[in-house]
Amino acid sequence: MSKKTDKTKNEDDGTGRIGRLDEPTMGYYRRVSDKIQEGFENADEKAMFMRNVYSELEGNEIGLSQNQTVSRILETVLPLSEPEQLTSFLRGLTSDLSTSATDRFASHVLQSTMIEALRYVGTEEGVDLPGIFCTICKEMSENFKEVILDTYASHVLRTLIASLAGIQAPENVSRSKLSRGQQHKELVLETKVILNSPPKDFLSCVEKISETIMEVDDLNEYFTSATAGPVLEVLLLALHHTNKELCKRLTKIFLKQAKLLSKGAASETEKERSLAQLMTHPISSHLLEVIFKVIGDDLLLKVIGRSFKGQLIKLAMHGVANFVLQRLLERTKDLPVFEELFDEIVADIESVLAVNHLGVIQRLAAGCVSHTSKQVPFLQCLMKAFHCHEPRDRQNSCVPLFAAMVTYEVMFGEKDDTKEDPQAPPPIQLQGSLLLQEMLKFSKNGSILNSFMAMTPEMLVSMATHPSGSYLLEAFMKSTVIGEKKKDQYVEKFKGSCFQIACNKHGSRTIEGIFKASSIKSKFVIAETLAERESHLLSHTFGRFVHRNLSLGHLRNRKQEWKSIQMKEAQKRKLFADIVGREPPKKEKAMEEGRQEDMFSKEIAMLTGSGDSRLGEEPGEDATADNDEITTIFSTLSQKGETPLDEDQAHQTQGKKKKKKKRKIKDTD
Repeated sequence: MSKKTDKTKNEDDGTGRIGRLDEPTMGYYRRVSDKIQEGFENADEKAMFMRNVYSELEGNEIGLSQNQTVSRILETVLPLSEPEQLTSFLRGLTSDLSTSATDRFASHVLQSTMIEALRYVGTEEGVDLPGIFCTICKEMSENFKEVILDTYASHVLRTLIASLAGIQAPENVSRSKLSRGQQHKELVLETKVILNSPPKDFLSCVEKISETIMEVDDLNEYFTSATAGPVLEVLLLALHHTNKELCKRLTKIFLKQAKLLSKGAASETEKERSLAQLMTHPISSHLLEVIFKVIGDDLLLKVIGRSFKGQLIKLAMHGVANFVLQRLLERTKDLPVFEELFDEIVADIESVLAVNHLGVIQRLAAGCVSHTSKQVPFLQCLMKAFHCHEPRDRQNSCVPLFAAMVTYEVMFGEKDDTKEDPQAPPPIQLQGSLLLQEMLKFSKNGSILNSFMAMTPEMLVSMATHPSGSYLLEAFMKSTVIGEKKKDQYVEKFKGSCFQIACNKHGSRTIEGIFKASSIKSKFVIAETLAERESHLLSHTFGRFVHRNLSLGHLRNRKQEWKSIQMKEAQKRKLFADIVGREPPKKEKAMEEGRQEDMFSKEIAMLTGSGDSRLGEEPGEDATADNDEITTIFSTLSQKGETPLDEDQAHQTQGKKKKKKKRKIKDTD
């Protein structure tokens, strides 16, 4: 044990480095890292390894965590640890909390340990953990002002508050930008619930921290503090999960301190100044975003009425404030007040587009999905901003313009309506694709639909082979407000370009997505077109994936079985549309209610009749058998297997049984 105390040199001893370790110790932990990356043969080997690691850690938890290299290795050890090991390690780190919480590297280890240990709170193995968490809270509360303003201790405080509430806060709130950039795994961007029912002691600790903040005299300074601001954000998220009444109370205090709930015309200038200061500041703007997420509807309406009306265009034009405005629009998209906000912004939508704040436009589109009366005005204002509203024939160009986020003159030339479509359309923008995906949800999207149908083959290929465009075309085929007939017509436009698109990295995904969302008729159009150049498709890197995922080899060898599988999948989607939450279009509902059998019989006749010759099969070959097979599949699906077989199949089944009996007799003979 004495050797362990000699491993760390926490004093400055002339080197300027805290937590410097001797070479044997560094070599040991590098071997620990290598073993974790290599993996373990069995559970016994892992258990023995972890016992050895923690025996070396005992008594030196803080000193080892202060070393940059070892701290990172320890963070990989923690997820493999047993509850008793985490408890012991956490107890060691908190033996000198003033050191571990304020150290650049040890603070990260302390945060990671609390997150891992939280999973075992309330279990028999983690019986001592609640006491340790409450002890940390007590010590930090006693030195609250120093902790909340310390660069590293404030991060520990954020993690502590989230842990006491039984949640893991979004990492864009709980971690610094530098720390997030160094993280190799995917970031947690939403509040993640770890404990549905945190212990009462934990909830009391969160309330105590809330009361401490309410008593702060200079609370306004916390709003713009890089260390204190994020603590307030995490506290609001924690209270929103555990104590909504206290969350509402604290939110109201924040808004009053920020002068966003002030009344009277005399304070208009002061309110405008306060709003600008909060929404344009890189720290307090994030706090406002969280406030909009947790605030109640009644309080939100007061804030909008007293502080935001008349200021929206200014906020939309600002580089920082526009993100807060996006959260506000997102929060109100299902409330009647959205229409008032919409009217104020849409009047000057071209100015917002000019500064490239496309997120605001996208949030307006998302809100119009619920507020159908605003869909046509939104589309008209957008077309005017892109200079394709007048003359009327320009409206057919709106989809390429929106997708590329350029005006009509940029794409087609100045005042030249007779100019042919450009040979090389401008590249599709991600925000343009996302905007159109929202607009495809509009119930009044006639202009968008007409523009999709008017696109040239060159534009289709350009869109289908672009990473953002592929998602857009997939959204078109999956749209529940576009009829099957229009979708079939759209697939016909791809016919001549199917092979070119399928042999592209992004286009291959587009073909697969369109195929899955297509009707039976369109599936055959796509499949037969690609099957004509099967050998070329197989020789291409991405074409091989399309060939496999569309089962074109199966189509070549067993056409009727391939047809049956596609028919079965189409019927499943129709039967389970309500379960997955898809609302079928009105036309589909009417057909399903009144003419479902007629629709399928026509498709079956098409597929098993003249349609077969297009796939290389002679017309009429086994047509009766095919119809019987498909009819049997549909009857089995619709009546869950209780429908008796038809006469032909019954005879075939009986014949098979007789053959089996004869074979058995022969075997016994």
